[in-house]
Amino acid sequence: MFTSTVRKRRRRSPRSPPPRRACFRSAESRSAERRDAAVPFDTFPKHDHNTVVPVPRISKEDLKQRLDSGAPPVVVDARLKYPYEHSTVRLPGAVRVAPEGALPALPRDREVVVYDSDPNELSSSHVAAALIRQGYAAAALKGGIVDWLAANLPTEAKEAPKQAPPAAGALKG
Repeated sequence: MFTSTVRKRRRRSPRSPPPRRACFRSAESRSAERRDAAVPFDTFPKHDHNTVVPVPRISKEDLKQRLDSGAPPVVVDARLKYPYEHSTVRLPGAVRVAPEGALPALPRDREVVVYDSDPNELSSSHVAAALIRQGYAAAALKGGIVDWLAANLPTEAKEAPKQAPPAAGALKG
């Protein structure tokens, strides 16, 4: 009828290596190993030594002092499209520059301070780096407009987009 196959244990000869055993490690130890592992240099994006520019940062207090001084810096608003369009404030005298757009002509004899809405200064550091490559003395505002507003520092009002009224009959159910 039915025959069962029984596996026989093979005896190990004295010369054969011991059998491999499964390695059961905790998820924490595996993630710690991945986190601590050295990343090979060639996995990072390759940059020409002339394209990577360190961007200096300026604090909100230093910017406030410079704005109140006799020769204020040029303030550049580099917020992304959505945060810029849906905001009603900007820093005093700010010039709008889209992060992916062309840079306007700015005075080269004055310092340029770039800000955005990201606390990590992502888009403002990219715009400031592009300005530095063009020969401007540029810096990014630490914390962006979020920290500026949290400190109750002065702002200017700007027009936010107004929602168009609904078309006649559009709200009927």
